Amino acid sequence: MVEGRVLADFIANDAALIIVASSVKSILSESGLTGWREYPVRLYDRKGAAISKEYTGLSIVGRTGCYDRERSVTRWQISKDGCKTVSEMNGIHFDPREWDGSDIFMLTDTDIRFVLATTRLISALKRMCATGWVSCPVLDFKTGADLA
Repeated sequence: MVEGRVLADFIANDAALIIVASSVKSILSESGLTGWREYPVRLYDRKGAAISKEYTGLSIVGRTGCYDRERSVTRWQISKDGCKTVSEMNGIHFDPREWDGSDIFMLTDTDIRFVLATTRLISALKRMCATGWVSCPVLDFKTGADLA
């Protein structure tokens, strides 16, 4: 379900899918940015009426190697359903030699599901004043308790 009254260029949702406005898709295409494919989506408001603004699903196909646990500060926990999950993370390290060179990409790990982007892609989104997204340098990324 999409929350809020004004739709952003990037739409967060319950399923952790990436949904973007047609203007974002256009800037990705026109700028020659790589590492993504599109798929059709239909959005509806809470009353079931179709949302008129055009959106598309974004599938991230760019890849790099696994999350480097030795160079990163990471603490894991076991969730109530028995799955191993990240409780704290400081920095996202990976071997750049394993990166396919895509502008938008993900780690191959199934337990670290972050979308990573080049400065070229970040600059394009900033130029168009895209809404509904945030970014930070991968080495500055932190989540969980304060890691000293």
